[in-house]
Formats: sequence, C-alpha cells, structure tokens
Amino acid sequence: GFIHINKAGGSTVKKDVIFPTLRRNGWDGAGFGMFKAWPSLGLPWQHPRFSSSPAKPLLQRWPHDKLEEPLYIKCGQDLRRPPGPFEAINVDGGCPLRAVWGSMSLGLCDHFPGRPCIYLVVLRDPIKRLISNYNYVCVQGAENRKKWRREWKAQDECPLTLPEFIQAGLGEPNFLLWRLSRSCDAGCSAQVAIDNLKHPCTRYLLLENFDNGLQRLRDTLGKPYHSAIDALARSREVVNRATYSERVLAQLRSETIMADLRAQLKQDLEIYRAAQDFYEAQWMQPLQSCNPM
Repeated sequence: GFIHINKAGGSTVKKDVIFPTLRRNGWDGAGFGMFKAWPSLGLPWQHPRFSSSPAKPLLQRWPHDKLEEPLYIKCGQDLRRPPGPFEAINVDGGCPLRAVWGSMSLGLCDHFPGRPCIYLVVLRDPIKRLISNYNYVCVQGAENRKKWRREWKAQDECPLTLPEFIQAGLGEPNFLLWRLSRSCDAGCSAQVAIDNLKHPCTRYLLLENFDNGLQRLRDTLGKPYHSAIDALARSREVVNRATYSERVLAQLRSETIMADLRAQLKQDLEIYRAAQDFYEAQWMQPLQSCNPM
C-alpha cells in the first residue's frame, strides 16, 4: 500500500517505480485518491499496531471518473475507467494484485487478510511541503485554478498568505497526522502516527535524502522493482524543487509568518522529526507483513 503524500515526491514514486513495475510484470494495481469515507468501510480509525479487521467490501463506487494517471492497472494495462467494484480486480484466475495507492491508503492491508502486505510512504519536511503546495495551488493557480474561490478568479489572484492558506482549509495543519493515523479526532495523537511509521511493516523515504531512500527501497522490494528504481536513479530527476516568486520568498523571510507556520504544524513537525531520528533504524529491522501470516 503506497500512502501518497502530495508535494513530497509521491507522484514520482508512483509514475517511475510502481506503475512501470506493474506494467512490466503484468500485475494489477488500483488507485484510491482522496477517498475519505473510511467509516462506511467499518474500519477502526486508528492503527497504532496495524491490527487486522474483518474483510469487508471496499468500494461500491470509484472515487474518480478521470485522472491524469491510471486509476487502475489490469494485468499491466492502464485503464482510466475500471469495470466495477474493487473486488473485481482480483477475481480467481485474474492477475495478481500487487499495489494499491492513494492519500488515504493506510488500512487497505486489512482487506487482504492472510496475504503479505506492507506500507510505503515518502515524507517531506512539513513546512517545505506546505510552501510547495501553497506555491502550486495559490501562487501558480495550478490545475486550472480548481481550488480558487470565484472572487479570486474574477480578480485573477489568490490573495492568501501562507497562514491564511492553512486557515482557509487549503493547507491542512495535520496533514501527516491524518494520513498516518487515519484520524484526527479526540483520540488522535502524533505518537500514533510515529508508532505506525516505526512499525516493521512500514518503510518510508525522506525527500531530503531521496537517492539514499531509493537504493534502500531497491534492496527491500527485491528484483521485480530493480529495473524501475535503477532507471529513476539514472534519470537524476529533480523532485519537488520549485523556484519561488518574490511573493513567497518575502513570507519566508518573515519570522512572524514562519513562527505561525511552526505553531500550526506542530504535530506534523513532531512526526517528521521522529521519522528523521528513526530513518536508519527502520532499514535495520526485518521487514514484516502488516497482516498476520
């Protein structure tokens, strides 16, 4: 299960590692995007130990009609409109399902009891990730300004500062917390997310040390993934390194704004610092399946 943290190199891993490997080996894969209806699946919100839950039907409807990338790969072939519910992709006699991906992928292993399943994720410094997202959504107005309000489009400008970007709901203050613990209700804490990252069935890369993480991932995933990872390493692709306008740079020079960001991203920063501290140790512990075998 690949947990996609946007603006952290996740699209590169999907596009250049996961998808080519599925295509080359004739495997199945499915994307779930920002599917948020976890309560309808009957799953517990928090997984400090990735406890298994009863298998239930996953999706009756797919979360997207159109994507720029494959939503579904069947026997190595890209399909943009899948033929039916999730269960149909791994029917008897079909091709093996080897990857699922999306922002809310934590917990998908529960739907495959008795099968080996692990989680992968790429992490980025939360402040840098937020700035990159702000630059993409607000300053550049990317994807046809789809997140801009009507009045901003009329004025041809997204007027928000970085703190206002968070307060407007465009930059989640608990971005990592939500995706690595599946909840931010009263029982949610940074420690739950940290425990999940440290679990032996999780491996994570840090964008700040991406090349090192790729080689570690190569050793972890084994021969089927070698070709795609080697090709990405040779390409020297620049991952999420934008050039910022003076509008963004001026905010980065403001200690008031930066202090505000640190306060709003306090829990995500705690998670990220713990991930930095545990980075080497995770590769030393034996990889386990999240599901009891």
